[in-house]
Amino acid sequence: MSHAAPVFTLHAISRSFGHEALVRKEKLLRKIASQRQFRAKELACLHDTLNFMRAYPDNARILRQTTELVPRLRENAKAATLRNTGFPGSSNSHPYSYAVLQRMVRLFPGCLEIDWNEVEETRSLEETLSLLVTLGENQGLEDTRLTLQEWLEGCKANDEQTGLELVLEMLDYSMFSPRAQTSLFEICELPVVYHLRLPGSGRCEVVFPPARLHYQKRDIRRERFDLTRRILAPIGKISTMSRAHGRKLIDISLAALCSRNLEIYPLTNANPRDVTVADCGRGLQVVLVGVLPEFRSVLESLFFFLILKNGVPIAYGPAGVFLGCCEMGINLFPEFRGGEIRYLYAEFMRVLHHVLGVHYFFLTPYGMGEDNEDAIRSGAFWFYRKLGFKTTNPEVEALAQVEEAKMKAESSYRSNTRTLRRLAQTEAVLDFSHGSCKPTDFGKLGLLQSRYITQRFRGDRRRAEAHSAAAVAKLLGISHEGRALRSLAPMLYMIPTLRAWSAEDKAHLAEIIRAKDSRSEIRATRLFSRHSTFRAAIAALAQTGDEI
Repeated sequence: MSHAAPVFTLHAISRSFGHEALVRKEKLLRKIASQRQFRAKELACLHDTLNFMRAYPDNARILRQTTELVPRLRENAKAATLRNTGFPGSSNSHPYSYAVLQRMVRLFPGCLEIDWNEVEETRSLEETLSLLVTLGENQGLEDTRLTLQEWLEGCKANDEQTGLELVLEMLDYSMFSPRAQTSLFEICELPVVYHLRLPGSGRCEVVFPPARLHYQKRDIRRERFDLTRRILAPIGKISTMSRAHGRKLIDISLAALCSRNLEIYPLTNANPRDVTVADCGRGLQVVLVGVLPEFRSVLESLFFFLILKNGVPIAYGPAGVFLGCCEMGINLFPEFRGGEIRYLYAEFMRVLHHVLGVHYFFLTPYGMGEDNEDAIRSGAFWFYRKLGFKTTNPEVEALAQVEEAKMKAESSYRSNTRTLRRLAQTEAVLDFSHGSCKPTDFGKLGLLQSRYITQRFRGDRRRAEAHSAAAVAKLLGISHEGRALRSLAPMLYMIPTLRAWSAEDKAHLAEIIRAKDSRSEIRATRLFSRHSTFRAAIAALAQTGDEI
């Protein structure tokens, strides 16, 4: 057997548990620890295997052995062969966004730089820089004897600072607003190279020390349980993080996603003062992170979530909640796919129900596989159907029942790709709201508001917002200076029955608006879902735009 066998054998048995598997894992880990060199394929395999075993350790000894092996990976990193893998000591190439880079250069100074080998033209960057420097400096910037890379090198504060860090610093010090800074950076379309040279930057190094470890003593079972009953069951400890702990969890989330060349809007604009952690048991924690007030949506409350298993990030995604509804979708990192996915989904949905008041979960046709080959390959339709989601398209439901009959008659039968694409032409829902919840068509409402402003205010949006805010504030007896009221007012002003609402309904709406401006959106999210009069008014408003 070749010297590569220990790594691949460990990978093969990493999801097996019990005494026999434990003994073999310990022996293999000792062999791997004594191995001096590894081939690229071994390193890639070992990387994923160690990450999985840190999340699902058999016992304290196994966890210690895997943790001690992680630094060895850096000693064997080969940047050329492991590029874009998140391997410790290698490098990633990705056009990271401005907001992400602002945080990442503070987390990992000296590790992010403009990828000059991939820069096709520098004119956009030159034009941006010309707006950031003094008039006298522009003469040097225009000097053709220097390349733009050389000019940045000459302007750096010290040898450790990268050219990218200098550009970001100049934008931050400029007179431009954060939104303008973002636009000026994004038009440059700069390729970025991220050197994962500092500890904590590799994807197998990212961890948030859990308060309590859970050891996997037996094989991971494919559990069967009533999903709705599980979601409604009481949940474990729910904690609101301090600003310092919230920032730490956001940093960990950024490191986890950036090591995989991933970005997501609510994390890009994460609010360290709005971080909640739910302890689900079995080493599983769900982290919910709200967005900064200036980036909040008008109606929907948007959150980033990270799922941790024994402190190791294993899944992430966005959660947009409004009036008790939430579109489902969990992005499980590849090395953790399979296993206890049904349990993960159930616990995540339980957190959304208890923390954010969700009673209606749904997937769009895209989530089921329409124009989404990843969902087709993963068999998303059958996964959600077995989970308990119901189709909304009668034709798809009829086809699903035909397929189920074939599966019952022949245990090895599986729907082919063509059939899966037909099955994907539906929404799927899990509704325990007794029919009171229904997803809102935000696009339709937005277009209705645009038409309303055009007709009522001749397209003067500043006047529309100011007039609506003053009128709604007077009606509800609140200040019209808050950010939430200014953004909500035009939509509220369009509700024809608002003036006739009871004093109780108006007070409830005023409470929601104040909550929307508070540190966390969680309370506003729950208050929205309880306001039945507002729910009916939004539904009626959306119906007026059915011709759109």
